Amino acid sequence: MTDEALQQHLTERCVYWADRLRLRDWQVTVRLVDRREMGNDTNLGDTTFNRRHRIAALRLLRAEDIDPAQLVQQDYEFTLVHELIHVHLVDWPIAARDGEDILESIPMEVAINSLAGALVGLDQGCKTPELTEREDEYCSGCDCTHCAAETMRRIRMEVEGDEG
Repeated sequence: MTDEALQQHLTERCVYWADRLRLRDWQVTVRLVDRREMGNDTNLGDTTFNRRHRIAALRLLRAEDIDPAQLVQQDYEFTLVHELIHVHLVDWPIAARDGEDILESIPMEVAINSLAGALVGLDQGCKTPELTEREDEYCSGCDCTHCAAETMRRIRMEVEGDEG
């Protein structure tokens, strides 16, 4: 998938998820960026806000700039929803125990990851033990974050296909 096609897909999914998360009063944009622009060696995405004007700009790291060790973690839909949950929580007047912004705290990131994974998995029809009552019921062929092995295989095929 080309960057342009992926950008279009992400824009469409951003509109979908912003609506599902009831962020209709926000103007949200999403764009792919390279590692240099992201400026952080570990982030797969980030968000900047203007609370007063209800504007959020989401940036997601281009696949070519993702460390191979992080490929299994990268699912654009998951990262998009993760960043939109940050937008949803931006007005919460909560401070972390050490005084840092709650939106940057590790417990909040863990909670956001859990919510994003559950929302994306449910949206995509995932049936992993984390999302169902049955431990033996696994997803078969969906493209969600919980099916990381399939996601990694697909990304590798896309990268190899672009090179060959």
